[in-house]
Amino acid sequence: MDDTAGLAQFELADSEFRLRYAGFFLRVKKACEPIHVQLDLSSYQVDVVNTTTAAVQDASLGARVYSLENKLLLEDSQKVQAGANALSPGFKLELAPLLSTGMVFVRLTLNDAAGKSDFG
Repeated sequence: MDDTAGLAQFELADSEFRLRYAGFFLRVKKACEPIHVQLDLSSYQVDVVNTTTAAVQDASLGARVYSLENKLLLEDSQKVQAGANALSPGFKLELAPLLSTGMVFVRLTLNDAAGKSDFG
């Protein structure tokens, strides 16, 4: 009986485990920028999260909902004032009727008063 097959399977499983969690870390790190937009999946509320010490004035919060066929199903936007170190409420997306027919893609955007999305 050859024991190297078992060792190869262990090494493969170990490397898959490390890659999976390394990828998870990068996605979480990117998702938590100091100023970002988030969608609450329990209520479909879109909010702006500002973890910096400076307020963001006259930012434009936007959401676009697409079908799997890349058809625009819903669009909403509004101006927001994101206080320093605060969660600022945006708007609620009416996703329930759209989700009853299948999966959708939601694109959230936040731009400053000059139209730039980089708050760094």
